[in-house]
Amino acid sequence: MTKGLSTGTCASVCFQEGRIYPLLGVGLGIAVWFIDAFIDRFIFSGDSYMGSLLSAEPVELYMRTSATILFSLFGFLVQYMVRRQHQLEYAVHVGSAELERSEQKFRMLVEASSDWIWEMDAGGHFIYCSPRVQEMLGYVPEELIGRNHLELLSSDQVNLVDGDFSCMAHPVSHRQEGVLLHKSGKRVSVERSYVAVLDQGGERCGYRGVDRDITQRKERERALRKSDARLVSIIEQNEDAIISVDAHGCIIVFNHAAEKMFGYSRAEMIGEPVEMLIPVRFREAHRRGMALFLRNPGEGVSGRFSRIYGLCKGGHETQLDLTISRQRLDDEVIITAVMRDVSMQVRAEEVYRMLSKSVEAAGEVVLITDSHGMIEYVNPAFTRVTGYEAAEVIGEKPSILKSDAQDPKFYRDMWQTITRGDVWRGTMVDRRKDGSYYPALMTVSPIHNDQGEISHFVSLQQDMTEYRRLEEQFLQAQKMEAIGTLVGGIAHDFNNMLAAIQGNLYLARIRLHKGDNSNADERIASVERLATSAAEMVRQLLTFARKDQVSMKPIPLNAFIKEGLKLVQSAIPENITLLREFSAEQMLVNGDATQLQQVLMNLLNNARDAVEHCDQPVIAIGLSRVVPDPDFLHRHPEITAAELAHLSVRDNGVGIPPELIDKVVEPFFTTKHIGKGTGLGLAMVYGAVQTHLGVLEIDSVPGQGTTMHVYLPVLQDGASHGKDEVAEVLAGNGELILLVDDEVEMRDTIGEVLWDFGYRVIEAANGMEALQCYNTHIAEIALVISDVVMPVMGGVDLMQSIRKQDTDVPLILLTGYDFADRRGEIAAIDGCRLIAKPVAIAELSQAVHRMLYPCHPVD
Repeated sequence: MTKGLSTGTCASVCFQEGRIYPLLGVGLGIAVWFIDAFIDRFIFSGDSYMGSLLSAEPVELYMRTSATILFSLFGFLVQYMVRRQHQLEYAVHVGSAELERSEQKFRMLVEASSDWIWEMDAGGHFIYCSPRVQEMLGYVPEELIGRNHLELLSSDQVNLVDGDFSCMAHPVSHRQEGVLLHKSGKRVSVERSYVAVLDQGGERCGYRGVDRDITQRKERERALRKSDARLVSIIEQNEDAIISVDAHGCIIVFNHAAEKMFGYSRAEMIGEPVEMLIPVRFREAHRRGMALFLRNPGEGVSGRFSRIYGLCKGGHETQLDLTISRQRLDDEVIITAVMRDVSMQVRAEEVYRMLSKSVEAAGEVVLITDSHGMIEYVNPAFTRVTGYEAAEVIGEKPSILKSDAQDPKFYRDMWQTITRGDVWRGTMVDRRKDGSYYPALMTVSPIHNDQGEISHFVSLQQDMTEYRRLEEQFLQAQKMEAIGTLVGGIAHDFNNMLAAIQGNLYLARIRLHKGDNSNADERIASVERLATSAAEMVRQLLTFARKDQVSMKPIPLNAFIKEGLKLVQSAIPENITLLREFSAEQMLVNGDATQLQQVLMNLLNNARDAVEHCDQPVIAIGLSRVVPDPDFLHRHPEITAAELAHLSVRDNGVGIPPELIDKVVEPFFTTKHIGKGTGLGLAMVYGAVQTHLGVLEIDSVPGQGTTMHVYLPVLQDGASHGKDEVAEVLAGNGELILLVDDEVEMRDTIGEVLWDFGYRVIEAANGMEALQCYNTHIAEIALVISDVVMPVMGGVDLMQSIRKQDTDVPLILLTGYDFADRRGEIAAIDGCRLIAKPVAIAELSQAVHRMLYPCHPVD
């Protein structure tokens, strides 16, 4: 016992510990001696009490001793049982305290846990909820006690979870993921671990479990899956081929772009060596690069490479841009290659280089401006044609080449056309740096950016100087071909005229001998008409063959066609019926007389050849005014005139096959036999009609004939034209005229006519003689009439010499040649006029009168 305790305390402690019971047993055994002695003395009347106590018989002594021993043993037994009870009570007390501490510790752990711990009865009603439920689901534990756990489940989880709970028949731990509803209604993802609780009979009496909030983890997993899906999508949707290989060079990633690029499917390539995609000649270099990389990760194949080659499934190669990167995942090395097919780019670059060189080497001018018309680029041809260096015009506007050949409206129309996005095509005259002019054929096209806006204009310009020269040669060659055709007919007509002139002169001479003046005058008048017709035929022939530039002016088409037929019909054989179907309505067109005459000539020549083998050949030429209908305007949207002059040439010849109609207007294309045509006729007709802003159409049926339709715009303000001048002979007043001609007969005839007009005449045989005569009579000579072509000195040189003397005497030049190539030179001489031979007498008298009296013109 502990020191300091009181006797009562010790006795109490001893009693409590059962130590008193052995003492009581010994005491009770000793008491047996006294009690037995008392019974013997007083009950059985034995010896004295002390005698009975101290001197007992053996039996009594045995009984007393046995009783003492038994009571002592009983005391010790009772002591053992009491102490055992005390130990049990102490053990229970200690166990209860430990259990209470354990329960407090468990409760602290449960309440401190970040997971929700719960317990349910067999019906699924909560009988315990840890405080964590409030943070997880918004409920305090008391709100959930007695409620069924299904009330916390989302509708898509009820059947699944309820079925899992119902199937649990053994205390085996289960784990599942699910979704619970927060008090606020939001969904909370949980991971649930639970076990069935069985009673003593092995029946399920409830459930215990733990719910862990995994909402954030699920969100991270979803984000990770989304990121992985995004990464996979990026890889799969990337336009570049992406291929990853392991350290052994085997493919582990092969995206869709790689499938398209190389022609292999992903299933074919996963696990295969990447060398399959490398041309044989590059594989050894690839192996060395990989080996170097594996030995030293800091070196090797990582980097960017351009213009490498890949081997496709079909065996063909493609050019690639390649970027290689490496990643280390744990101990594994992954090499990723990103490849872009640049075959098209390489070809585009080659095309670009070719185009650049072509533009630089082109003979045509290439000029590029920004959207405001500022020059940004010119090619070398620009310098060759214009004389301007590129540095001189960069930053300037194309108006630096502007000439006065086009009016401002021309440039406004061009600018409006290109700024609305259309292509402008046309011809113009530009000015070089040295001030000279040159004709140009130009096309201006707008260039649009990706937004569809005009960013630049590109102009292609061709110097047409040489082209115009060749075109003139072409037209002249075609004219000569037509003239060659006319020679036979003209010779026939001239022979007829000469025969008629000879006959009439013979008859006139006979009549004069007989004194029959009236009949002689009639014959002489006939000769005069024949001579005039012959002179007109020669004039038309010279005009037709002249090498003039195109000169557009108003032409009365009705009269022009009728006069033109006089020349052309000489080439039409007499066995061909020529019909004229002319409208009486007058039509004025803006045209070039020479080209229109050539158009008529070529159309009739073609018709003549087409009816060559017909039994009854017929050619009909018609002229009428038409108004274009919608169908015609649909076929020819370029026509803007309200009315058109329709010239048609119809024949009943062989016709043209349909497949050749579009080709007959091409230069040098002909369906005629060798030697019958050059193929230039209809090409010239087509070009001339285009020049006149008209349209050429061809209708033909093989075996039935062909009709050529020419439509020309009619001038609306030219319905009427002037009256023909009346041929009137005007007399002179004795003025002195110097007449120069190397032909004596010509000089005598004209001189006599001038004397008859009332003028005085002095004559000279050439320019040198005339100049001397002029200097002698300089004060008297009022007019000089000279032939152009003469020996010693010609008429033009004579006139220039006279003008050098600062005199303003009027000059008339007569010529029997086509002197068109010197018209400019003659026009430069003031007060000079050129007249073609033969000249009508009345015309000569009027010309002389106009030159002498310019202020009094002939009405």
